[in-house]
Amino acid sequence: MYPYPTSNYHAPQYPAFTPINVNIPEIQYVNSAESADAFNLPPNKTAVLFNQNNDEFYIIQSDASGARTRNDFTFKAKAKDARSEYVTRGEFEDFKAEYEEVIKNANKAPKKATQKATEVTEDE
Repeated sequence: MYPYPTSNYHAPQYPAFTPINVNIPEIQYVNSAESADAFNLPPNKTAVLFNQNNDEFYIIQSDASGARTRNDFTFKAKAKDARSEYVTRGEFEDFKAEYEEVIKNANKAPKKATQKATEVTEDE
């Protein structure tokens, strides 16, 4: 009556499709723009690749069909602050000369100020 034995029969199990997730490292180095073009990038992904020989980086994007675009950028390291917490000897000597001049002028006797008294009259 039944084409399959019912006591020990198990229906075939097919594995469920699970997409393969590819993790791209956060910092990836390449040698040149040609190496960036050869970088394997799966569809719908974006990668930032740094050139280890020059001050350049590349942003590579791929769309759903796998077509890739590459944008090239150059960067320059930010200059460090040239000022320091300490005063050089020359700066100190300049400050000292200005300070001594101010003190010398301040020690002179001030001129006596004259002030005229004004009368205020109030009208009622």
